[in-house]
Amino acid sequence: MCGVIGVAGENCPDKVRAVIQRIAHRGPDDSGVYADAAVTLGHCRLAIIDPAHGRQPFQTANGRFVLSYNGEIYNYRELARRLRDRGVVLQSRSDTETLAYWFQEFGLDGLADLDGMFAFAIWDTHEQRLVLARDRFGMKPMYLAHTAGKLVFGSEIKAMLPWLERRHNPRAIAQFLTFQNVLTQETFFAGVEKLEPGSWVEWTPRGTRTGKFWSLEFPETPAEAGLAQAAEEFTSLFDASVKRHLISDVQVGSYLSGGIDSASVATRGAGLLGAPSFPTFTGAFTDRPYYDERDGARAVADRIGAEFNDVEITPDLFENALARVAWHLDEPTLGTGAVPQYIVSGLAAQHAKVVLTGHGGDELFAGYQVNKAFRIKDALRSGPLDLIRALGSVRRDELTRILYYLLFPLVQPEVGNGIFIMTSRRGWPRTAGAGLIEELGPGFAPAETVSDLFAGKGYTPAQMLFALYLRTYLPTLFIQEDKVGMAHSIEARMPICSNDLLSFATDLGLDSKLAGGALKAIPRAAARQWLPEMIFDLPKRGFPTPLARWFRAGHLKDMVHDLVASSQTEERGIINAPAARKLFEANAKSSSDTLADYARANKLYSLAMVELWFRTFIDGDGSEYSKARQA
Repeated sequence: MCGVIGVAGENCPDKVRAVIQRIAHRGPDDSGVYADAAVTLGHCRLAIIDPAHGRQPFQTANGRFVLSYNGEIYNYRELARRLRDRGVVLQSRSDTETLAYWFQEFGLDGLADLDGMFAFAIWDTHEQRLVLARDRFGMKPMYLAHTAGKLVFGSEIKAMLPWLERRHNPRAIAQFLTFQNVLTQETFFAGVEKLEPGSWVEWTPRGTRTGKFWSLEFPETPAEAGLAQAAEEFTSLFDASVKRHLISDVQVGSYLSGGIDSASVATRGAGLLGAPSFPTFTGAFTDRPYYDERDGARAVADRIGAEFNDVEITPDLFENALARVAWHLDEPTLGTGAVPQYIVSGLAAQHAKVVLTGHGGDELFAGYQVNKAFRIKDALRSGPLDLIRALGSVRRDELTRILYYLLFPLVQPEVGNGIFIMTSRRGWPRTAGAGLIEELGPGFAPAETVSDLFAGKGYTPAQMLFALYLRTYLPTLFIQEDKVGMAHSIEARMPICSNDLLSFATDLGLDSKLAGGALKAIPRAAARQWLPEMIFDLPKRGFPTPLARWFRAGHLKDMVHDLVASSQTEERGIINAPAARKLFEANAKSSSDTLADYARANKLYSLAMVELWFRTFIDGDGSEYSKARQA
């Protein structure tokens, strides 16, 4: 894992060298700059594989190609063998060198062969051609901006700011206030976009062009494998992927919750590396037993004999981390888990440099309750027996969320797409401030973004749901994981997200993924071979945070009130501060801790993060954390 920053169309080595300091947390082991008349490439390195070699920007022996690269290519050993068969001489064990020569040999046509997480820039000094590329999942970030005839790009936006006019993007903010996520490739920064996963951009002094090396495609007829057969195939692919993800010359560990995905990753990883040298990391809240997943996590660690490390996340820790997390993220992102994950990452950094995660299992293999809701919708059209079977699969702890996707579309049609809506079309005036509404102008409907994304694709409802979570929800989680991990100079790896497992998941139909009425039926059936039985009886929690309770007392209450309801916020006009104040007061008066309380606190958190972004990157210059509260 590393940091990339560069400018095409300008020779500016001193300026790039200075901004590398803003992202030095991404690569504290080394840094370097390459510059010629047309391009400047900067890099900071977190040395994971072959630490003695692989320094960047890396230049091929003939001097033609210069590479600045962030990520890991997990099949680089196979690629290296293929290069040697073609007569290419490699001097190291580094995937950096392999990637540079692979591009030299195959160019854009070779991108589809890369299995890993990556975002890189490679400069062809002969052809005067710069290529930026990003992996098919979007696991590694790459931002770009066209400004004053130049192309500025980087792993984090904060390093790009000296070349940009710092202005907000009202369309991206409107998306966030609607979905708690920005679904398109836009960002909060006007003129800055994310490079789309599976895509490349080519720059020359004459202009730019874009293309894709991978696109999501579904078979004409979904595979309907039996559960036992599918679980066996999953196990084979999963074990192969975990093995590849353990390639490292530094300490590897794993995040561990009470969920099947992280528990499976930790169990198989410990089995391959040897449990005594495989630390695990768990975060917990002590407010109520529901928020504490340590029983399940500890049961897994005890079973495999792995080192168990945990941290209790308190309101004080949360408050102290909030402004730092806002700065590291570059812009607000999905959910409330970024701050707790940042705290757990700090724990992990004390013991390991590489950490495995369970990301991707829910999105690839139908782990969310919305999948059951869509299955019930299909059953309504199939007949009473199918409907009875579908309804019979619903667990009591799943009912509220399933009903949300079944019934809410009657009053909020946009929920019918299968994605969480934080602010409905009807509730928009009570969320957005007058200034934002005026900037957007009449006719702009952020809730229509979902249908616009997949217009003309011809997806079935189940395929659209898969595509929606793969192309919008999962990349946001990846960026969040990347930023909070790199804040502590650790590399997060996602073994469930391999090319082979993605192909396997894409070919399967929703019925196979929900076999026997179970969410994530295939990974669940496979994991029964290696996980404690208690894991399968635990409710699905997803790192819940007791914000409703925390926002009612102490300094955290004061901070949130200032961010959502102060005169400074009201004057800015981005969020509706009077309405936010009422939301805050309703939370303060409540003494319960229900799902409705969490939904209200979740919205308060999102509104606070929007204001905190403005104070950090628009009021401030983005070079450091905001103080959050103003005098």
